[in-house]
Amino acid sequence: MADLGKKKKHKKKRKRRVGKEGDQGSAGVAVPKGPPKRGQQVSLNWANLKRALDAEKAERLSSPAALDDRSKRRRLMAPGKAKGDTAAALLWEETLGAARGVVALDCEMVTAMGSDRVVKEVAAWVGVVDNKGDVLLDSFARPEGRVVDFRTPYSGVRPHNLKNAPLLETVQKKVQQLIQGRLVVGHAVSNDFRALGFDHPREDVRDTSRYRPLMRSAGGIFETVSLKKLALSELGMSIQEGEHNPVEDARAALYLYHKHRDAWEQELAVKKAKMAG
Repeated sequence: MADLGKKKKHKKKRKRRVGKEGDQGSAGVAVPKGPPKRGQQVSLNWANLKRALDAEKAERLSSPAALDDRSKRRRLMAPGKAKGDTAAALLWEETLGAARGVVALDCEMVTAMGSDRVVKEVAAWVGVVDNKGDVLLDSFARPEGRVVDFRTPYSGVRPHNLKNAPLLETVQKKVQQLIQGRLVVGHAVSNDFRALGFDHPREDVRDTSRYRPLMRSAGGIFETVSLKKLALSELGMSIQEGEHNPVEDARAALYLYHKHRDAWEQELAVKKAKMAG
């Protein structure tokens, strides 16, 4: 019984250490204490993670099998040639993706009452990052209606943040300009689009909450896993320790996409080829 008690204490001790500054994550970099505060530069841990993922991908792509595969796909690249072929479809998809670019989006919401007296969640803090994780937009957004709940413990939004912030309509237009014609990555990103008041073509969205390998399977039913849990288990990163930050959440979703991008895009290309064929 004494030994069993020691083991339990041991387990609890290990559990408390997860996510502490200096611990090693699955990507081989130290876990940060939390996401950078608004306005700060990207932390060293985020930069190290990106380098680790890039190095892993470069090593994978430089393998003899990958080089042979890319050589085959180049020969099949010409439009109209080998139509419906999986490799050709994949290369075509990758080429389009590279040309259009990839961005990641996240919003923090507040509850507001519009002029129609309907209460709904609207975007109040919006973050957009490019394919490298660099900030394209980090802005508060003031809704036209009255805010009835700032949801500060989660959103990080306070009354003074919105006092002189641009109107939500202005931020909406800016986001639309940034994402037009691009692939948009996010976690449960349909909620972000709803809060912003517009949509994006389904084929140009990569939602990390809906990608099967990142979901939890229970009795054949797939359930969404929180971004916080995925960031820790997949990336070794600690986020959302208290108030959320849309830029850091967008980066986390982006890095999840980068980690699974090859398999994800290949799966989509296969589906696209089947539908065409």
